[in-house]
Amino acid sequence: MARPKATESQKDAVRSKIRRAAADLYREQGLTNLTARAIATRAGVSVGTIYVHFGNLAGLARSLWQGPVDRFEVHLRELAEREPDPVSRIRAMLAAYLEFARTNPELYRGTFLFVRPPAEEVEEQQDFTVNTFAKLMIDALEEGSRSGALAVKDARLQAQMIWAALHGSIALPINLDRFEWQKVDDQELIDRILGML
Repeated sequence: MARPKATESQKDAVRSKIRRAAADLYREQGLTNLTARAIATRAGVSVGTIYVHFGNLAGLARSLWQGPVDRFEVHLRELAEREPDPVSRIRAMLAAYLEFARTNPELYRGTFLFVRPPAEEVEEQQDFTVNTFAKLMIDALEEGSRSGALAVKDARLQAQMIWAALHGSIALPINLDRFEWQKVDDQELIDRILGML
């Protein structure tokens, strides 16, 4: 006789058990020792069950980090609502992004420094404005341009360049730590990025 199909609540319970096991192993051993076999053993499931529920380890990792990233995006939206001046808003968002990266280094590495392995299937691309940081940056740049506070020709491209500069300033010293990088404090970095406008 065929086994009955799992209900949605049973599937959710299995996903939660897998996430909990992965989070525990991550805290205990770090990202480099996080394997499907170790997670499956800790969760009491088969390795295949992980892939059924999350597609791959990257999907599982993203599911672990989604909550903190969602909270950060809420923080960015609240910050943007509180700051009426577009230039001050951009400055505050850059500072918040840097603070998030500095206070959550492992989370930042896992979410923003993740490099998709060549063998892993490429996800369907989305317009980058679905990202809260990008959307809020574009809105502030457009508002600053309309008010005359900023000279911006293409807010989407400028937001992309600002994000790339900010992210690169964080990522390069981490990913290419064999090079000696000049130390720049966060305030100077923000000033230099704003100088690109």
